[in-house]
Amino acid sequence: MTFTARGAFLATVAILGACHEGRPASSTTGATSAPQIDDRMVDVGGRRLHVHCMGSGEPTVVMEAGHGESGDTWRRVQPEIAKVTRACAYDRAGFGSSDKPAKPHAVADTLQDLRVMLPTAGIKAPYVFVGHSLGGLLVRLYAAAHPGEMAGLVLVDATTEDEDLKLWPLISPDAFKMVDPDGTQLADMRTVMAQLRANRSIGDKPLVVLTAGIPEEPPPGVSPEPFARIAQEMQAELPQISSNSTQIVAARSHHFIQLENPELVVSSVRQVVDAVRTHGRVDGSALAPLANEAPLPE
Repeated sequence: MTFTARGAFLATVAILGACHEGRPASSTTGATSAPQIDDRMVDVGGRRLHVHCMGSGEPTVVMEAGHGESGDTWRRVQPEIAKVTRACAYDRAGFGSSDKPAKPHAVADTLQDLRVMLPTAGIKAPYVFVGHSLGGLLVRLYAAAHPGEMAGLVLVDATTEDEDLKLWPLISPDAFKMVDPDGTQLADMRTVMAQLRANRSIGDKPLVVLTAGIPEEPPPGVSPEPFARIAQEMQAELPQISSNSTQIVAARSHHFIQLENPELVVSSVRQVVDAVRTHGRVDGSALAPLANEAPLPE
């Protein structure tokens, strides 16, 4: 998973579903004081995905988990976001309560599931997408294919489209073979990363990039310093995809910022929701005081 070294290795070589209150002020327009809950199984063509929505209002916040995670990864932030707008999380195929696919999912399959699930579940655009780790790459790919549906974006220590060019060369072929023996998943990832490199920009749509401040151990045989440095550099480049963006480094958080510093994630999402509603700009200075929050215990 991105920025955290071993996590980056795992996220970039695996296809999702293949195997196995914020202090900055926020508008409450369109939301109810007691968030409504809509929990259901949604048919996406012979299989069902588990979808959990809370609250009401627009734009709808859609949260995409990282590799190997279910929608439960958002449990510490979704109820707070639902106080100001509708917030939806879901389990991808084969994870959480969702049905397992008959064959391994490629990235295109995962994106198609999302494309079918959203309208079937009555989740209407415009969306503010929130993506963690490889989920960040997925929501950007979805938005690139359907640009009119995304109104704003929050990336939570997200995988970037340059990892195959900048990080993968540091990793030995034997390490890759451990998780992808025949290379099919790597090939799929290379394809979608190249597609996103050709369509990076989201214009002036509001974007907050959250980056973990604490790296983890790198993949086997990889020197920690260059791996962490390159990962940091790629994170610092992400705000360039929008002319209305900011980056916050969660100094005391590891890869799962939504669990260790949920207040920062909630406040970032609220700020993007406000910017969408008011056609305003994101303000990193309002989020910066939350960057040094001590991690919450599990």
